[in-house]
Amino acid sequence: MNYHENQNGLIREHQFSEAEQQRILTELWNLLKWQSEKYNGLDSTSLTIEKAQELLESLLYTISMVAAVDNVAMDEIFQKDLPSVIRRGQEILIEKRKSVKVEWELMWRDMPRIQNAYFFETLKNLGLFFKRYEIYYEAHQIPCSIDYWLLCPISDQVKGISFIEEYIHRIQIENDFLKQFDINLLVNLYKSSIPDYEETLFNLCDPALTNAIGLTLLGQDARTLDITCEQRKKIVSSLTEKSIEEIDLLIKNAVSCICAELNMIDECEKTYLRNAVSGLSARIETAVRHGDLSHVFISFLPKDMEIQRYE
Repeated sequence: MNYHENQNGLIREHQFSEAEQQRILTELWNLLKWQSEKYNGLDSTSLTIEKAQELLESLLYTISMVAAVDNVAMDEIFQKDLPSVIRRGQEILIEKRKSVKVEWELMWRDMPRIQNAYFFETLKNLGLFFKRYEIYYEAHQIPCSIDYWLLCPISDQVKGISFIEEYIHRIQIENDFLKQFDINLLVNLYKSSIPDYEETLFNLCDPALTNAIGLTLLGQDARTLDITCEQRKKIVSSLTEKSIEEIDLLIKNAVSCICAELNMIDECEKTYLRNAVSGLSARIETAVRHGDLSHVFISFLPKDMEIQRYE
C-alpha cells in the first residue's frame, strides 16, 4: 500500500526539500510497518487501508505531542530518530493520561449539582476515556461520548487526550462561573425558558452569563439573575442609539465587571468568558431594533408557580 499521497500535505507544510520529504516519508513508512507488526502481530500488507491510516495518524499525533511538550519545531522533530521520538511521545502520553485523570476527578467531585442529563452524563463519561484510551495504536482518538456543549467549542483539529484536557479545562471555567450563583436561582432561570431543562441539551452557563450581562448593563447585582420586563425596556432605551461596535464594547466591559464581582480574576477565565459572548452583540442589536429583548434576557416565572428547590 502507498500512503505517501495521504501525508504529502503534512510534509509540504514544513517546506522540506524534495530529498528531505522523501526521507521523512520513507521513515514514516518504516514506522508504520514497525507499528503494524506490533498491532496483533500483523505485517503491513495484512492491514486494511483504514486501519493503516489510523495507525499512521496515531504515530503523527504522538510525534506532535513531543513537539508541543518539548517545544521543538516539527521541522526539527523530523530530523531526529523517529522511533526514539515515538517512544518519548508515548511516555508523554502516559504521564498526561495520569495528570488529566486527576484533573477530571477534581472536576467531578466539585461540579455543580444541576440536574441536566447531558451535562451530568458527559462529565461522567469523561471518566471512561482514561480506561479506554489506547496510547500505542489510537492515540489520536477520543473513546468516550461527549454530547454537552461548551460555551466556546474546541476545534475539530484537536485530537486525543489533548481534546479531553482542553475540554476539562473549559468545563472547569464554566463550573467555576456557575458556582458563584445560588443554585435555586439558576434552576428558576432554566425553568423560565426551558421547562424540561433536565432533559434538554443546552449550555448551562449561557442563560446565566447573558442575564448577568443584562443586569450589569443596568448597574444591578449580576448574581440575582432575574431580569424583569421593565428592566428589559430600560436596556432597549439605553442601547437604541448605540452602534453594534458600541454594544460589543459595553458587553465586553460588562463581562470584566462580572468577573470582578464574582472574584474570577484568572486571565484565562476572563478571556474565555469574553470569547463566549462574541456573538451576543449582534443578537442584542437586532433585538433592540425590534424593541423586544424578551428572547435575549429571561424573566423568572411568577412566584406562585411551582419551582423545584435544591438544598
